[in-house]
Amino acid sequence: MKCEAFQRQMMCNKMTKAKSKKSNALEDENYAFFTYSLPLILACLCYLNGYAGDFVHDDVFAIKNNKDVTGETFILDLFKNDFWGRRMNDSNSHKSYRPLTTLSFRLDFHLSGGDPQWFHLVNIVLHLCVTCLLTRVCLRVLRCCQMSTLMSVCLFAVHPVHVEAVTGIVGRADLLAALVFLLAFSLYASCVRPPDSPGRDINDNCLVTDAPGLTPAWPHTGILVTSLGLSVVATLCKETGASVLGVCLIYDVIAHRRQILVAFKKGTLSANLFPCLTRCFSLCLTAGALVLFRLWMNNFESPNFLEEDNPASFSPSFVTRALTLTYLLPFNLWLLLCPAHLSYDWQGGSIPLLESVTDSRNLVTLTFCVGAVCLARKCWRDLWENCEEDEDETCQNGGGCSVTVPLATCLLVVPFIPASNLFVRVGFVVAERILYTPSMGFCVLVGVGVVRLCGRYPQVKPHLLTGFMLLLLALGARTCTRNPVWQSRRSLFWSGLRTLPLNAKVHYNCANYLKDSGNITVAIEHYRMAIKLNPHHASYYNNLGTILSNKTEAELLFLQALKLRPDHKLAMVNLGNLYLEQEDQRGMSFLQQALDRDPDYVEALLSLGKAMLDSGQYRQAGDYIRRVLTLRPDLPEAHTYYGALHHKTGEFEKAVSEYQTAFTLNTHSTLAMKNAAVSLRRL
Repeated sequence: MKCEAFQRQMMCNKMTKAKSKKSNALEDENYAFFTYSLPLILACLCYLNGYAGDFVHDDVFAIKNNKDVTGETFILDLFKNDFWGRRMNDSNSHKSYRPLTTLSFRLDFHLSGGDPQWFHLVNIVLHLCVTCLLTRVCLRVLRCCQMSTLMSVCLFAVHPVHVEAVTGIVGRADLLAALVFLLAFSLYASCVRPPDSPGRDINDNCLVTDAPGLTPAWPHTGILVTSLGLSVVATLCKETGASVLGVCLIYDVIAHRRQILVAFKKGTLSANLFPCLTRCFSLCLTAGALVLFRLWMNNFESPNFLEEDNPASFSPSFVTRALTLTYLLPFNLWLLLCPAHLSYDWQGGSIPLLESVTDSRNLVTLTFCVGAVCLARKCWRDLWENCEEDEDETCQNGGGCSVTVPLATCLLVVPFIPASNLFVRVGFVVAERILYTPSMGFCVLVGVGVVRLCGRYPQVKPHLLTGFMLLLLALGARTCTRNPVWQSRRSLFWSGLRTLPLNAKVHYNCANYLKDSGNITVAIEHYRMAIKLNPHHASYYNNLGTILSNKTEAELLFLQALKLRPDHKLAMVNLGNLYLEQEDQRGMSFLQQALDRDPDYVEALLSLGKAMLDSGQYRQAGDYIRRVLTLRPDLPEAHTYYGALHHKTGEFEKAVSEYQTAFTLNTHSTLAMKNAAVSLRRL
């Protein structure tokens, strides 16, 4: 009887434990769903008001005026052209090779007919996909607990520094690169450690869904090849995508640090390390192949950047370059810490150069270096303090395992290196969009830090959590107010002017917008301010000369533009047209110089065609105008001039047809309507 009672008691205990496990598993499943869904909801709420916007700033050149996107070129040509539709082997190309991003734009253009709202919607969806995938990477790869994962990904979902990448349409390159980056990293991590060894933290009942394990012998070749292929895809979305190879390499070394330490101590390689070495060799080989491929696509030429694009890298003083470029590191970090002042453009004089060690901003750099050393020391202690013990790497104070902080730091630093100006010159001083991928590591560090503080100081846990929720609320509000800035040229340029009133490029863009809007008086003021802030930029003089009524001053401005930049083709054309208006034959010489530099330069061909038409040389005029129509069949002015040519040669029906085409392309062309009426009257 006692034996039967004991057996019944044992059965009851087992059933109770089974129910308890089932209940805990259900709670974990519900919490995991909440961990995935809450960041997506926050991201939708923050970026929904960025849906209704036009093509602005770089969108116009990369999408609206890009024949690779509008479908006017053969689809394979976009694999030969840069991001802006120019041939990669062209000396004037910026060498931004992102064919898969351009291909996505082309698909969007085909599906939507060029509706900018569709492009915005796709960007928002991509941001949601990145947010969801980051949640999985935090749980499965970085081995954060669910609380720190939730905090980290929510912070990433609402951060205002991402507005340029998400709401600015050309930020698609960063979104695609980040998405494929995470896919490649996640796949590579599955080659390094098995995904089926969960562990549980004793603090806050945090679930760690991937505890460490030794590398399987050789069975993940297919996954490794797929991961390497995705790293190539990320690079073809944007150049910074190649940094995933460095992150994977560091991840593999960290995962095998004990075996590596033992190998160094014994002086021999163990069999367990051969798969690791094979993967690392594959990563290095892929990186080398990508570098060689890009050099070949660049025609082994460097991108043609202007000094205004990145003044620090052009400085002849090593001290100035070193101090300024190192100062830009904490400046970028400050944009992540406090995104109060954001701008679409940080070029020109937005950040004055540090020309002396006595500059007070060097204290910021020094503070940053001290913080970086402390973070590096923390990473070192997490990795090596108990390295020789066969420990189970479970959560530390609820934030994550011993490799979480080192891996998050790696995710912050490595993707930023290509854009840091420290190794190669890039075409910008600071760009908020390039912080999209590095901000993942930053957000993870913040989330892990908050949870560990809650574990270490439980008495202040409610205050910390309340402060973090208020932070999310403030950042989300900043994102919502920042999105409308990208809805039009006017709102974008005026916001830049408010944030950076000493940025010459911002004044120049405002002046261009005002000129196009017909507000010539205010446009002249902004052009003059741009010249005052940066008197060494040729285009400022050229564009100001085009709207001045004083032809003598305009001539001096065009000449100054050519003095600063002798190959400025548009200044040659403008000066040539000015001379021809004054019946000065030097005008033909300047137009021909522009054509000699670029035989397909449409502005020069059109001006020469008009000059020949005015002088009665109809055959030569026809040759030039037909050449323009071959290059730009969508140019209304070319059809107007061709109609004028037919009118003067007595072909009035053809003239009317060309004028009608010009009016169809530009319904505001009063000249086309007037000339069509004259030709119809002659008929």
